[in-house]
Amino acid sequence: MKLILPSIKYKNSFLDALEEFHAEGKELFYNPTEIDADFDAGIEKANERMSGVPKEQRVPDTLFWLVDNGEFIGRVSLRHTLNERLKEYGGHVGYYIRPSEQGKGYGTQALRLAIEEAKKLGLKKILVTCDEDNIGSRKVIEKNGGVLQDVIKTPLNDNRPLMRWWIDL
Repeated sequence: MKLILPSIKYKNSFLDALEEFHAEGKELFYNPTEIDADFDAGIEKANERMSGVPKEQRVPDTLFWLVDNGEFIGRVSLRHTLNERLKEYGGHVGYYIRPSEQGKGYGTQALRLAIEEAKKLGLKKILVTCDEDNIGSRKVIEKNGGVLQDVIKTPLNDNRPLMRWWIDL
């Protein structure tokens, strides 16, 4: 299992994962038609939509894919720094595991690998957020040493309770 930069080598399993997300009603901002037409451009357009922030206002970040046994398992976004918006919602790391692979420990491993990448960037601690009712993510963050800072309600999360955790590196 490893984190890699998006690669056309995993395009088919990535598109299969998108179908799984779409079947659960989660779009993840990826348009399979765009990815089929122009893989790199489709990934970049999705990243821009996913951030919800115009490219010129985004912080430096790296998008990784979690792959295992030649298959796309999930994605990890590692933000190299935080702006005011990310301090409130989003933090340094965001991750998704494809539905068919959830509950198998991949989230824990994805965050562990993201922590290793954050160390390479020279970060000393990272902020990770999750919805209060997302028990799976809470467990992933706790297993990786997360310490709860607070629970807030923010318009950036539709005023639902959001947990903010810090992980010392």
